[in-house]
Parts: sequence; structure tokens; C-alpha cells
Amino acid sequence: MSRMPRIDAPGYLHHVVARGIEGREIFKTKADQRLFLDRMGNLSQATGTPVCSFALMPNHIHLLLRRGRSPVSTFMQRLLTGHAVFFNNKYERSGHLFQNRYKAIICDSDAYLLQLVVYINLNPVRGGVVESLSDLKKYEFASHGYLLGARRLDWLDSKTVLVNFAEKEGHAREAYSQFIERAMDSMDGFGLNGGGLRRSIKGSGDQKERHSSDERKLGAAVFVKEIVRRANDGAPDVRPARAFDQVLEAIKRDFSVSEEELFGRTRIKKAVNARNRFAYLLSRQAGMTGSEIARRLSKGRSAVSKMIQKGELL
Repeated sequence: MSRMPRIDAPGYLHHVVARGIEGREIFKTKADQRLFLDRMGNLSQATGTPVCSFALMPNHIHLLLRRGRSPVSTFMQRLLTGHAVFFNNKYERSGHLFQNRYKAIICDSDAYLLQLVVYINLNPVRGGVVESLSDLKKYEFASHGYLLGARRLDWLDSKTVLVNFAEKEGHAREAYSQFIERAMDSMDGFGLNGGGLRRSIKGSGDQKERHSSDERKLGAAVFVKEIVRRANDGAPDVRPARAFDQVLEAIKRDFSVSEEELFGRTRIKKAVNARNRFAYLLSRQAGMTGSEIARRLSKGRSAVSKMIQKGELL
């Protein structure tokens, strides 16, 4: 049976899992894991692929990536191939290190982002690598400690996660901490296995829709159907990565502002007006949701809603 082609939609989140062949270790030492993190950070910046969360386990990895200017497949191929070459040379082995293709599930960010972040970051606890949240906070090979501010990785896109909890960073970290503590108490794993359409109609007798489930996608029925339609029809994504850049260039030109002014905290009137119009155009022309705009601009959702309203009048 032929493999289903990967779906690589610009702007969307991808939950990526790569496992060692036959369940074998892909890291033998902490030095191996640190080198993997360094490689991942360099590639994140080189390919414009934001890494929102991660967990490195002895025989597999979990990553939460946002498709940026390069395909996720480009990022993953360079990441896994680079690590395999290093690992084989260091331990004098040959052959495949990773099992088949990595698994990539495209996700509905609005509905599943926080669940995915918790699911990924609790992997070391579920797998017995660490025993508690206190240990997880100190574990350098999962993003939990970095999201809490206990550790630092300049390339980690923590804002994509934290902006969903509160506008101020300190409040957001505290809210995230409480959120994952509640999840730790239940430890139900959320059942994130892809095929959101199948789960959304669980119990339905409509076999035609039941068969529309697709393990490459995680989200509500409407989200899954739309992604399937685009994949089947070959329709272009209504939110291509270049749309953000096109709107950005137009705003910089029309308002005579720099990116530093646009993304900074200055209250100069032209910069404030530019931000408001920017948010409005991202919503109306680029087709981005309020949540996506909030993450890109590092603003709260309520603040973005007000910006869009004001931007419409400019």
C-alpha cells in the first residue's frame, strides 16, 4: 500500500514524532542530546521554522513546529540526517537510525495547541525519565523548564505558547504552570492520535464521514475537512507564509515605520496606527485568525481584537 503524501500547510502547527529503529536508542549520552538541541536551534533559525515545544526521549523525539518559510520536511530531513550521521560516526555503526518516516500531524492550533504542549512536555514523566514536575522543570531536554523561565533557549518560540495564557510574561508562566499541574493530576494523555474528524463524529452511523478521518490531521471536523479539501483539490493555502511578509512590507511602506517600531513597544502615533492596520490586514487579507495574529505579534487575543477594530477605521 502506497504511503499518503505529507501535508505541509504554511502557518499551521505540526506535531512531529521520530522514533529509533526497532525502538533503539537515538541518544546514548547527555552530550548527544545537547548536540541535537544545538542542531535543532541552528536549523530553526536557518529555515525559519519556529519550534514551540519539544521533548527528547532516549529512543524518540516529540516536536511541535510551525511551518515557516521552508517546508517542515526540509527542516526534519536536515535535522534527522545530521543526527544520524553524527551518531553512526561516533558509535561506529551503519544503517538507519530512525524508524521509517517520521510521523507528522498537522494541527488545529486554536483547539489543540495547549493540549499538545502539555502532551509533549509530560512525555519524560510518562516515560519515567523524570519522576515529578519539579524534576521536569530542571530537565534540559524538554521545553517545560524553558517555558517557565527556569532555563533559556534563545531560539525557542515560547511566545506562541505563553501568549495563550496571559499578555504579561510572568502571569503567563504562572498560568501555564497551573495548567500543566492540573494535567499532571489527570495524566490522561489527551488521546492525541490524529484523525480529528473521526473523533468529532464518534458514535455516528455515517460510514462515509467516518472514513474521511485522516491520521495526518488533528483538529475539529471543520478544520479537518478544509485541510482535506485543499490537499485533494490542490488548492493553494489561503494563508501562505508569504502573505504575512507581503502585508508587513506594505505596512512599513505606507506608514514609514521600521520593523523595530512595528514590533516594539513605542507609543509613537504612527507606530500604533501601523500596528492596528497591520492586525486588520492580517485578519482580512492574509486570512489569519486572531490567535495566530496574537502569537505573531506577541499580543493577547483581546488586545488583537481591539487592534483589528481600530485598524479597520484607518
